[in-house]
Amino acid sequence: MWHALCSCLTGCFTVSATGGAGGAGGTGGTATSTAGTHSSGSGVGAGAQLDVTSSHESSGTLVGGQGGGPFDTMCSPGDVVVGLFGWDDNNVVDAMLVHSIGIECARVNVSPVGNGYRVDLVSSGKLQQVGHLGAWPGGRFTDAPCPAGTAISAVAIEAHPAGYIRSFSAVCSTPRIEVTSGGVEVVVGTADPHKIELGAPSRVMPTSCSDRGWLVGLHGRFGETIDAAGMTCAGILASR
Repeated sequence: MWHALCSCLTGCFTVSATGGAGGAGGTGGTATSTAGTHSSGSGVGAGAQLDVTSSHESSGTLVGGQGGGPFDTMCSPGDVVVGLFGWDDNNVVDAMLVHSIGIECARVNVSPVGNGYRVDLVSSGKLQQVGHLGAWPGGRFTDAPCPAGTAISAVAIEAHPAGYIRSFSAVCSTPRIEVTSGGVEVVVGTADPHKIELGAPSRVMPTSCSDRGWLVGLHGRFGETIDAAGMTCAGILASR
């Protein structure tokens, strides 16, 4: 089931402006599915939007095996990941595996409102599902969006000893504003207590992008399954 898009996909809210300190790789493929962009409401007293960019981008260590070929799925600069989707399968004896993975991105919009700032997360669409495309016998399609008003700040990627990924489990958090000498930063706030999952229930702890970073992409290796995966994180900085 595809995640329904609304005019302000993952929520609009106002925050104050106070400062703060595989198995062997088989044949696979890629596909692109792009949803329409929906603008958010302006709100009473809202000023012009600030310019938003990604900063301090970093790629985490790969988890998994050596099969398949490389992939690198990234949101556009200034976007963050707000959901995961793909196919998994529990037909493997004593295991579940992930056959394909895609990310849903949202643009971070920051606007001055009164003496604070408003943050809108506006859908950029679903991007580049990689792996075995389409239904897998005995498998299931999972669409796992973050709750409204949140984006992914941490991910648990669990590999099977045979060398493929068995699960992704993500923590979604509410953005908050910090005003620093470098500008207006959109940093990680309160985490939602319910994780979003693709594949088997995770048995490993999530790895955080840090309190100033957000998931902006996934990289790894894929064939008939997702053989290996890692996180790509970045900070979000707004300026006039």
